Amino acid sequence: MTEDRALADAIAVRASSEADDAWLERLLDEHWGGAFQVANGERYRPADLPGFVAELAGSRVGYAAIRVVDGVAWIGLIHSLREGIGVGSALVEVLVAAARGDGCSALRAITTNDNVRAKGFYARLGFRLREVRPGEVTRSRIMKPSIPLTSEDGVAITDELEYELDI
Repeated sequence: MTEDRALADAIAVRASSEADDAWLERLLDEHWGGAFQVANGERYRPADLPGFVAELAGSRVGYAAIRVVDGVAWIGLIHSLREGIGVGSALVEVLVAAARGDGCSALRAITTNDNVRAKGFYARLGFRLREVRPGEVTRSRIMKPSIPLTSEDGVAITDELEYELDI
């Protein structure tokens, strides 16, 4: 068994609780520009959604939240603090189960045009590109001015990409 496979097998995902609130607040502040997110023209708080924490050896290594809007399941947030070892995949598995439990037949995700890692991640998990919304991130900055104009490698962040996984 490879080391990465052993790590992936050791990842446990559980429902988030009040004991995770301070940690989640720090995660959102440090990595997501604050408590609110904006996607598809809607502003929401991931901490108010059903959420899940991934743990490895007793330490929190990831978080995901699910939003169900008009019968459609959306990834409200997904974040791995240990990329490349299966944290994101484990979180998506739990989100799929939650979406099915809510009677949904698909799980959708939104990322931005600059996020090459996310695009590859979703493709590896079987998500397909459903829609590109040109200029949507530019419009989202009205509701969330902390969204950066460019990525760390200088790519202008302008468009939303919507992915979908049939479940």
